[in-house]
Amino acid sequence: MPPFVVTVLKVVFLGLLYFFVYRALRSVVIVNGDGAKLGSRPLDGNLQIGRADACQIKIDDTYVSAFHARIFSRDGGWYVEDLGSTNGTYLNQKRVTSPVELQAGDRLRVGKTTMELRR
Repeated sequence: MPPFVVTVLKVVFLGLLYFFVYRALRSVVIVNGDGAKLGSRPLDGNLQIGRADACQIKIDDTYVSAFHARIFSRDGGWYVEDLGSTNGTYLNQKRVTSPVELQAGDRLRVGKTTMELRR
């Protein structure tokens, strides 16, 4: 194989590797009220949070509405908005009343369940 082709393949491979690592490190970690880790979920597309089976982040918590909140991407950032839940959605202990941008380390609480955004 010519050296030029090998160099191009190396660059493409490194680009794909960096893209994979970038996507894999952006996630939401879910913990319950007792601090036990319930799992993590990569951020990709829109994520609905709630008790309904249709939600991408399904939480078995009586204080969580069927469709409680959603996390979505806009202009390169991630945002959270409450979907009219009964008990509210809290970002860093402040009630979410309109879409709010998420940052790494933010803590999102729905019902008794807390989620942390990690990169």
